[in-house]
Amino acid sequence: MILYNLLKISSFIIFFIFLFFIYIFNKIDYSSITQYIKENNNRKTIVAFYGHTSFLDGIILIYLVRKSNFMSFANIKYKKWYPKIIHKYFYFIDGNKNNKNSKKKYDYNKLAISIEGTRGKKDYLRSGFKYIAQNNNYDIVYAIINYKTLKLELSNKIEYDKIPKLTNDDLLEPLKQLIKNKIYAIFLLSCSDIQFKN
Repeated sequence: MILYNLLKISSFIIFFIFLFFIYIFNKIDYSSITQYIKENNNRKTIVAFYGHTSFLDGIILIYLVRKSNFMSFANIKYKKWYPKIIHKYFYFIDGNKNNKNSKKKYDYNKLAISIEGTRGKKDYLRSGFKYIAQNNNYDIVYAIINYKTLKLELSNKIEYDKIPKLTNDDLLEPLKQLIKNKIYAIFLLSCSDIQFKN
């Protein structure tokens, strides 16, 4: 009887989480990315997402990838958790081989990547996106979901030819400016520090 009641409660919780996902998907304003694509359609771009602290953040990224015709990245060890129908939207990479991944040539014009690479807090960001951009002539645009306004917000574009000339601090400054005074993640305390690993 106790097990039955627990299962019943769990079913209700899962149902309400599902409804919350649907609510968020329908409420988020993605027009900034639509406008960016319209204005920069002839340029290769990496949209670097920050604030990936829950499954919801990840699902929103997948939704954006499908909605806006982006390719994204996912760790190959989690490939079995992704429905086969969306495999075509992902480059599945080995998370332990950042150097190899960053030197690979990518032929898709628009890429989206979670620059934390994990839902848990770390004291650094992964820098692979910087080298992918540098080696493949991609501009970088940082992106967050502002959960207060339910809008996808973008930083100013960093053009690919300027990336090698920037210090790491300079490269990350647009992201620091973008998140100021905003609710940019489900669990803010789980966000990784905005700096690269020394």
